[in-house]
Amino acid sequence: MKERAVFIPDLYEAGKYFFEDITLFDEDTIRKKWKPEKKEIFVNLIVKIESITNFTEQEIETTVKAFMKDNNLGMGEVMPILRVALAGGLQGPPVFAMMDVLGKNISVARLHNSIKIFDNFH
Repeated sequence: MKERAVFIPDLYEAGKYFFEDITLFDEDTIRKKWKPEKKEIFVNLIVKIESITNFTEQEIETTVKAFMKDNNLGMGEVMPILRVALAGGLQGPPVFAMMDVLGKNISVARLHNSIKIFDNFH
């Protein structure tokens, strides 16, 4: 984000998702990456994320990657969906760092809300 932010207002525009709920999503990415038949897997991933007691970047990464391995999921199947759910698009800091900064409550709420919305794009 810092490479794109030239003036103070740029910080807000580039990182708006840190300050307010997501209202616009990258529809092209959702159509390409979201598979309604995998909704249950993402619900289970959210439950796993909710169970993290020490909600830090490292713990989130460890938990998500273990879940992906256990469910034979690739990075390209999971990470774009997480990023769009949390930030609205594919731009932004690393997903696990973003979740750490947003905090557990906001991250989990956005994930739950987003997967409901994503089904509308198919």
